[in-house]
Amino acid sequence: MPFTQAGPEHLDHVTVLLLDAKIALDALGILQWTDAYPSRRFVEASIEAGELYVLTVDGAVVGSVVLNSREDLEWRGIPWQATERPALVIHALAITPAAQGQRYGDTLLQMCEQHARDLGYGSIRIDVCATNPIALGFYQRRGYQHRGDVHFSFKPAGHQRYACYEKAL
Repeated sequence: MPFTQAGPEHLDHVTVLLLDAKIALDALGILQWTDAYPSRRFVEASIEAGELYVLTVDGAVVGSVVLNSREDLEWRGIPWQATERPALVIHALAITPAAQGQRYGDTLLQMCEQHARDLGYGSIRIDVCATNPIALGFYQRRGYQHRGDVHFSFKPAGHQRYACYEKAL
């Protein structure tokens, strides 16, 4: 399964994937994503910055992720443990709902971790909506350690607490 840096040809595919993932989350009552994030403009900017990666199966995009070193300001108080080398940060990791349950999330996360190792990062960090038990369990089962919680006031009421996770590489 190819894990590649996204190009302009992926814009529509990833935009639809993220919208479908948002609709599926909303249907479960998990309001972690808004119309503003992740939006088509977010996807376009991430492609332009060289930070968007896609996982494809038989030429079809089944997963996407944004990888960079940008941490939200709210993360400043988190007691990160792996601090000797920079951390790679995961944003908007998603598998298209039609392909969920087929272990593509495992594959995509493993590829993110290998990419981070290849670039010399010391850890991977992510924040996860605290009302998303599926995502919380996903990262915990893969060795990500809970380091603390943050509050995003711009998120919908009842969905503002996010758990911050870290995995040393």
